[in-house]
Amino acid sequence: MMDEIDKIDKLNKINKINKIDRMDEKDSFSVERKLGRPIFMVSVLLLLLECWKQWYLYHVYFGGGYDVWYLPFQLCSTPMYLGTFYGWLLRPENAGYGSLRKAILTYLQDFGLLGGIAALIVHDGFTHPDFPLLTLHGYVWHILMVLMALYIAVHHMAAQRIKTFPIVLPLFAIGCILAEILNVIFHPYGDCDMFYISPYHLSSQIVFHELDAVIGRPLGIIIYLMTVVLGAFLIHTGICLLQQGREGLGRSALGSR
Repeated sequence: MMDEIDKIDKLNKINKINKIDRMDEKDSFSVERKLGRPIFMVSVLLLLLECWKQWYLYHVYFGGGYDVWYLPFQLCSTPMYLGTFYGWLLRPENAGYGSLRKAILTYLQDFGLLGGIAALIVHDGFTHPDFPLLTLHGYVWHILMVLMALYIAVHHMAAQRIKTFPIVLPLFAIGCILAEILNVIFHPYGDCDMFYISPYHLSSQIVFHELDAVIGRPLGIIIYLMTVVLGAFLIHTGICLLQQGREGLGRSALGSR
């Protein structure tokens, strides 16, 4: 009889623990929904800006023509798509996709900060002296990318351990594959160089152009992509270390009271 009572008590305790866990998950998702709204709103803004850019390119810049170089699928374009998709994942019925949301947020933080800062430093790609509105678009776009990444970092929304960085690699790999497919499909219509990994010519990026000339384009593409991943990893590591340092200072301050 006592054994049965003990079993019932254990089952009740397990049920209580599971109930608490479910409540914690629900509360965590509720907080994420509130914090995630600005990310979704900025992503929609990026989408609208891109629609304007494509209209402007066709009607004004090219006067009724188009250049496939400007297809909206560079590395710096991906936050527009992923951030909008992330907004859909914030719907109540998608609460169970926490791992995917975490991967997207980590990607937006690491690759977003990398791409945004790199583009602002080397801004030749979006500078158009005769078309100031296009130039302004480029600056606004990449500044929004950086601000989005910093927002995610400040609110600790991305993966917060160095060893969790690989969760972003499938997203990056999918982007690379899609980019290369676009490069091949649209090659007959012009120089389509999404993600700057077109297989039809040497890299258009500084340093990597010279490297391709020595080692060949296929190996050059691999090294270029590995360099991008390394850059994102270093940013991820730096943010994690900063967050851990702040938490350590906080605990030390509490302990000294």
